[in-house]
Amino acid sequence: MKITNDYRKLALAFQKDAEATRDMVKANIERACIMVKEEAKDTHKFMDRGGETHKSIVYKTEGDTKGTVYLASKVAVFMHEGTRPHIIRPRIKKALRWMVGKDNEAFAKVVHHPGTKADPFLYNAADTCEPAIVKRFAEDLEKAVK
Repeated sequence: MKITNDYRKLALAFQKDAEATRDMVKANIERACIMVKEEAKDTHKFMDRGGETHKSIVYKTEGDTKGTVYLASKVAVFMHEGTRPHIIRPRIKKALRWMVGKDNEAFAKVVHHPGTKADPFLYNAADTCEPAIVKRFAEDLEKAVK
């Protein structure tokens, strides 16, 4: 996501007060990452049973001008990108086991998984938040050049 195209104003702001402008840019990057992360957590379609997938929606900032919202677990990536049909076999035990309802166990030596439909919640969150992020940065940049 590109936050500004108005490089003239950004250059003026740096000329006026480089340290304050750098802090403003850094704060906007951090705020944008938090907004996208929270939107993704609030709007995903997957069922998160243990909370681990939900917790794996994280962000990091690098330097003063870059922020990344990403998925820290393979399972979350599978849910986000989807999977093709595949076969699941036990790796250690002789059979797979899972619960059907509250009280019934099911067992199988092999499962033909139909695949998982993609839920691109990070992309959707970024698209949803982009106008607000761009607007807030433009407002802060306008204040910086005055």
